[in-house]
Amino acid sequence: MGKKYKNPPIIEAVCEFQFAPGQPWDFTVHGLFYEQIRAEFPEKQQQMGIGIRFRQEAGAIQHELLPNSERMQFLRKDKSALVQVGPDMLAVNHLKPYPGWEVFKPLILDNLNKYIEVAKPKGLKRLGLRYINKIDLPEQTIKMQDYFNYFTLIPKELPQTHENFSARVEIPHE
Repeated sequence: MGKKYKNPPIIEAVCEFQFAPGQPWDFTVHGLFYEQIRAEFPEKQQQMGIGIRFRQEAGAIQHELLPNSERMQFLRKDKSALVQVGPDMLAVNHLKPYPGWEVFKPLILDNLNKYIEVAKPKGLKRLGLRYINKIDLPEQTIKMQDYFNYFTLIPKELPQTHENFSARVEIPHE
């Protein structure tokens, strides 16, 4: 068990699965999935998104607009957690207060099994697990090493003061 904080910094934990397409996507999957989870996640809302893909070709950057990505969100009544379903994707989110991995993991696995049963994906393309933290610090200017074990190093040639920072680590795993 990890360290318990008086004011935990996690404001959201997200586990997202992207699947290799199995059967052609059918928007009735949203309804079939909802029937499986409606007791725990009774509220629903539709989300529309637009995707853009960038790639370098012949020394120039090309962009491509991707088809609208429509997804449904299913929320708990208290809005503490939600499940998102879209073409070949499932995301399980837990908002503040984060209950810990012992509670979050079964929530993920339960919804993953229900999604697989309904959508019948061919396989898994990508799995992402993200923890989003918000840390309010008491001083205007701080030394990062006084508060964090992992932080960005800024070259001496650049100004040493900054506002927000973001860190991301991608670990390949079979």
